[in-house]
Amino acid sequence: MEESKHSLDFDVTEFFKIILDNYKTIIAISLLFTTLASLFSYTLVPKFQSTITVVSTQTTSDTSGLSSLASEITGISAQKGPNDTEIALLLLRTKGFLSSFVKKNGYLEILYPQKTNNPSDAKIFRDFADKFEISRGKGTIRIKFMDKDPQVASNMANSIVEEINFVMRQEAKDYAQKNLNYLIEESGKTKLTNLKKRLDFMYGEQVEKAMIAEVQKDYVFKVIEKAYPAEKRYYPIRTQIAGIGFSFGFILSIFSILLRKVFWDKN
Repeated sequence: MEESKHSLDFDVTEFFKIILDNYKTIIAISLLFTTLASLFSYTLVPKFQSTITVVSTQTTSDTSGLSSLASEITGISAQKGPNDTEIALLLLRTKGFLSSFVKKNGYLEILYPQKTNNPSDAKIFRDFADKFEISRGKGTIRIKFMDKDPQVASNMANSIVEEINFVMRQEAKDYAQKNLNYLIEESGKTKLTNLKKRLDFMYGEQVEKAMIAEVQKDYVFKVIEKAYPAEKRYYPIRTQIAGIGFSFGFILSIFSILLRKVFWDKN
């Protein structure tokens, strides 16, 4: 059985002898795949990435006073919610916000230059979400956009921060106004002097918050470094693609030579 069975194992000396005897073939195949990979890399559309760096202007959700008051009046304990920064980061990944952002800022024609029919919000969300990513560092947040046009990529990065600040400002103003209405209503109901003073104090706080939301453009995110058009492409990395082609060609050439050796010995 052992004598009739053909062994596929080669010792190290025989292996290197086969490689040296066929080094020209190995080099030729490796260079062929390197060339093909390099040519393929030139068919890929270049993409450029721009990054905007921001920091949060808020650390807590500023509703503890009203929550405490509501708990006293209703007898129901209030739970602490996420701060405005966390809400803004979640909002940046929602279908409604992204589709509205694309339409409002004129990116619909850039995203679909060949299409005449208006795509659905779900499609806009899927296609546009692939263009950017959000990363968090120590105290900083980076929003990165990628596009074939470096100017468009930088414009998108800068404008999406402006848009999220605007949306959060509007929500803060609306929320403050609801709180003011609530405080006015409760102030009219109560006859307790201490509670009325507390309501008046909280009313002043809400007026201040509404004013801040009205005038502070960097409401949630303050820009540390705005995005600029990239000078070098982010993708494709042609040397990397060429290296992959060379590695594939090298492995394939050795495998084919060893396979040919096995069949020749067998025959």
